[in-house]
Amino acid sequence: MRNPAPCLGLCLCLWAAASLAGCDRPPPLGGGLRPDGGGAKSLSLGDGASASLAAQDFLAKAVGADLYQIEAAKVAALKARSSDIKAFAKAMSEEHASSRALLNYAASGPGPSAPVPTKPTEQQQSMLHLLNREKPKDFDRTFIEQQVQIHQETLALVDAYAKSGQVASIRAVAHGLAPDLRQDLDKAQAIENAMDKR
Repeated sequence: MRNPAPCLGLCLCLWAAASLAGCDRPPPLGGGLRPDGGGAKSLSLGDGASASLAAQDFLAKAVGADLYQIEAAKVAALKARSSDIKAFAKAMSEEHASSRALLNYAASGPGPSAPVPTKPTEQQQSMLHLLNREKPKDFDRTFIEQQVQIHQETLALVDAYAKSGQVASIRAVAHGLAPDLRQDLDKAQAIENAMDKR
C-alpha cells in the first residue's frame, strides 16, 4: 500500500487553494491517495442544491463501492480457495477502507451538509448477497467477475466526476483515485484471464 501522507497533504492543499481562489476545477492529483483515518461524515453543499444532488449520487455509488469491497473481502477470507483471490481481496479491503476515509474527509466542510452513505447501494448489496450464498466451488469465479464489474463501474463514475463534478474537494479526490482503480481493474482482469486458461 502506498504512503498516504504526501498525497493526502497535496489533496488538502489543492482543495484549500481551489476554495480560496474560487476555482471551479483543481488540477489532477495523480494516483496513490490513501488516508490513514476517517473524517467527518458530512457533505459540503456550498455549491448549491444542484451540486448537492450530483455529489450525493456520486458518494452513494463511490462510498457504496468502498463498503462493498470491505464486506466482499470478509466473505472471500472465509470462502475463497485461490491464494490470488485471497490476496487480492485483502488488498481491496485495505485500499477501499482508505478510499472511503478520504472521500468522507473530502466531503466534510462548513455550510449545509448531508450524510455520507453508510451502506452499499441496492445493486452492491445484491452482489454481496450472491457472494454470501455462492457455493465454494463457484466462489472464486463469481468474486473475480464481480471485481471486474465493480471496478469498471466505479472507474467510469470516478472519471466522470473528476471531469465535471461540482464539489471541488470531492472532484480532487476523484482525480487521485482514478489511477489506482485502473491498476486494480487490470489486476482483477489478469486474475480472471488466468482462470479462463485453466
